[in-house]
Amino acid sequence: MPSPKPKALVVSTTFPLGAEDKRTARFVYDLADALAEYFDVWALAPHHPGAARRERLGRVNVVRFRYFLPASAQRLADGRGMMANFREGLLPKLQAPFLFLFLFLNVWYWGRKLKPALVNPHWVLPAGLCVAAARPPGKRILMCHAAGVFLLKRLPLRRFVGRFTVNAMDRVFTSSRFIAESLDEAGEIKSGAVRVGPGVRASNFARQVSRVDAKEELGYDVNEPLLLFVGRMVEKKGITYLIDAMPDAVASFPDVKLVLVGGGPLQEEMSAKTRAAGLEKNVVFAGYKSHDELREYLWAADYLVVPSVVDASGETEGMPTVILEAFAAGCPAVGSRVDGIPELINEGETGFLCETRDAGSLADALTRALSTDPGPLGEKAAEIAKRYDFSAVAEIYRDAVMEGDGK
Repeated sequence: MPSPKPKALVVSTTFPLGAEDKRTARFVYDLADALAEYFDVWALAPHHPGAARRERLGRVNVVRFRYFLPASAQRLADGRGMMANFREGLLPKLQAPFLFLFLFLNVWYWGRKLKPALVNPHWVLPAGLCVAAARPPGKRILMCHAAGVFLLKRLPLRRFVGRFTVNAMDRVFTSSRFIAESLDEAGEIKSGAVRVGPGVRASNFARQVSRVDAKEELGYDVNEPLLLFVGRMVEKKGITYLIDAMPDAVASFPDVKLVLVGGGPLQEEMSAKTRAAGLEKNVVFAGYKSHDELREYLWAADYLVVPSVVDASGETEGMPTVILEAFAAGCPAVGSRVDGIPELINEGETGFLCETRDAGSLADALTRALSTDPGPLGEKAAEIAKRYDFSAVAEIYRDAVMEGDGK
């Protein structure tokens, strides 16, 4: 009989609320599922009304803990992002201390119950800090994402919190050099963070039909260029600059279509902005899509557009996962020169770059892109995506667990 796999405890405040959840980002789940090749994986995440307290998603055992009563009043972990919810009123703010407390207690309990070989918190705050305080057994490897770093920057005790959290970890991983540098700056520390991601299920997104066939399947004119935006419609995504850039792009390419996949707080404002600019025939609000549906849109798109910015609170993205998903689908990208985006998009090779918060620069980049055959660029992009497959990332975690202690 083969020996049982060692256990892994993944700790995150963002995790799919079920198999059919279209709104919550899946990258933590995708990594957890890839880790299941080597570990018996347990994921610990906050509960939300309508989600199961215990279930198995794919190869991952999921435990969702309640952090407020009544459970129907829980507001922080509904898939829209904790920081976005935190800004929406008094109730989410009141719940934040309770989420910290119950996350800490559950990390302490499940860490000692499971005795995992690997503990993998995502984000410095709150998961990283709770793991640092609870000190569960096993190799503690923090995956540091941008939102946690920007939250850390706003804390009065950021130096203490950053050092306390990092010093409790055996390894610190990030998805971009930008995030690693930002972490060290925020905490005034030398974290020794190593870039290992972002990850992507490259084989899931790999092109199975031609761009022409995919457009036809989705009901778009095969002769019209198609631009694709994917994500929540919030300030840091830069969507307002994308709408502002479209009139110039339409002037050069009258038939261009911009398809917006997702939704969020700015959707109504962006819809009104579209109507005011007379772009109703060129801009399509497609709503949220499942991962399988998103794959079809990426196959159909000539270019993904990622016009990210630093928002008014100083928050931005580290390395948008959707870029690698697009690359895996053979879809090149247009993105802004901010954060980790230029680490993936190479001008004229895998896409085109523009200045951030500059609709004119974005319009120029879109025009350059639409004047260029996306096929060769998409082929190069697909090769890059293979290097970041979640299976390769999971191997890095496995090897780190097998190594001796110490950073």
